[in-house]
Amino acid sequence: MAINQDIRTVLREHLEKPASSFSIGCFGAIAEFHRIPSEPVEVTEHQHTLQSITAQGAIQIALQSAITPVAYEGISKNTKSWQQGVVFCLPRAQARMSQRQHITELGPDRDALQEKHQSAILFDLGLGAENIDFCIRTEDSVLIDALRQCRNQSFFETSPELKDSILQLSPHRVILSRIGRIEVYQPIGLEKTPEGSHTHLLPKLLASRRTHSANIPVPDGYLPVLSLYPEHALGSAGDDNRQMNTKLFDNFQKLLAMWGRKAYVEEKRRVQQAILSGENPKNFAMAPERYVRAAVKVAIRQMRYLYPDLGNVHRWDSFF
Repeated sequence: MAINQDIRTVLREHLEKPASSFSIGCFGAIAEFHRIPSEPVEVTEHQHTLQSITAQGAIQIALQSAITPVAYEGISKNTKSWQQGVVFCLPRAQARMSQRQHITELGPDRDALQEKHQSAILFDLGLGAENIDFCIRTEDSVLIDALRQCRNQSFFETSPELKDSILQLSPHRVILSRIGRIEVYQPIGLEKTPEGSHTHLLPKLLASRRTHSANIPVPDGYLPVLSLYPEHALGSAGDDNRQMNTKLFDNFQKLLAMWGRKAYVEEKRRVQQAILSGENPKNFAMAPERYVRAAVKVAIRQMRYLYPDLGNVHRWDSFF
């Protein structure tokens, strides 16, 4: 099996960076692997598998020759910033998971990333997602019995009492795709999203039956199986007075050049050249594709930091 060494190198590099994070999920159900900088971590590599374990969660990635990475940027609600990430995809036929519609007992989790968890019972919650299985893992006998009694129901059909019990007991959440798993150990955040590894389960978004946001340019015929979020060049999203870290910015631009959709990369370059040459934004012809059009606003937002004294940047900013 021929493994893309660039993929291996990038994933290993970001598993070792505390400010980088990963996710496995669909639109409305997702597990996020985050490291707290002070959190001890173990990163290991065995043949074609990468793995990282912390006190709050763990991730395992199985490299495959069919993986297609797509680096992307997008518009954020904060007009001073932008979104970025790398989504790793497989052809739809290879990416599909079980798509179970009912709570299903899968038995002891022999594939658990720590031996001490391999006797705990794994239950698929039956969300029916195409590209992931969303599971919980527990050794609590009362919860196990309650889940067994609901084996012919989807999670959303179960009683409020069972849902409350899951929230209070916070069993491990185990989210699986065809190239890996994320295990979340820390308690479910009842009032706000906790720092570190966590999960989100949002029924209204799940009802759309989508595998990903429309803003993420997954190629036709492919499904997302893993996402990487390198540290953003503007740092914390809660800081309105952020300064650009040009090294981090350049690092992501290299990923974009290597794995970005060609049409987006070329459009962004066209915008940059137009601004630098003094072109009037009224004369700029927009691309028809949604994700390609995003290059205009993203380029402008980035150039406000790269060329803060260039008048044409501000003219384009005002126009768009």
